[in-house]
Amino acid sequence: MPSPAEFATPHPGYGLNPGYGLNPGYGAPYQQAPSPVSGLGRVLTGLLFISAIGQAALVALTGTSGARQLVTVLNLLLFTGIAVVFLVWFYRVRKNAGMWGPQSRSQGWTIGAWFTPVVGLWFPVQIMRDVWRASSVAPGDGVAVSRLAAGWWACWILAWPTGYHTYTLHSTGADGSETVTHQVSFFLDSTFASALCLGVGAILMERMITKITAMQTARGVA
Repeated sequence: MPSPAEFATPHPGYGLNPGYGLNPGYGAPYQQAPSPVSGLGRVLTGLLFISAIGQAALVALTGTSGARQLVTVLNLLLFTGIAVVFLVWFYRVRKNAGMWGPQSRSQGWTIGAWFTPVVGLWFPVQIMRDVWRASSVAPGDGVAVSRLAAGWWACWILAWPTGYHTYTLHSTGADGSETVTHQVSFFLDSTFASALCLGVGAILMERMITKITAMQTARGVA
């Protein structure tokens, strides 16, 4: 049985082995590589520019003409494409921003917030502000992003309730009797006011995406 003196003496195979604790390959903090955003930013700004034109066309077209219905369908398809590209871009810029400054919400909320009731009313704009502040190195940018983000978010929120409208349908039966039906519609982009909000929001959103993408690119992000 080892004596007490032997217990007190460090074994040369333990504690002093340079392969443990002092290995230069371990212990250094893991550095995440920033996600590329410049290509997505260019695609998004182009899509938003087209979207703004589409919203302007809806504002100009009145009634229920065939041209207006066609523009509405095209805008809906364009909106779907913008949503997919934007979510990827939003996720990536939030990931990059987390390496440069504090963030109020986790990375998963860049997608989850859009599909979660209640918190979806403010989480996305909060994340956007945090991303801007962390990406920027210029003083005073906080005020600029607060105004720009507030305008963009106000347009997005208002586009929903302003899509509410009522209309009346008249139909004539085989016996000559007329039937009047009152319909209620609550659909994004279905009214002048909703289309106008989306159009202005698209312009403000394009400015934010352009600015954030440029700031992250200036930090060496591809």
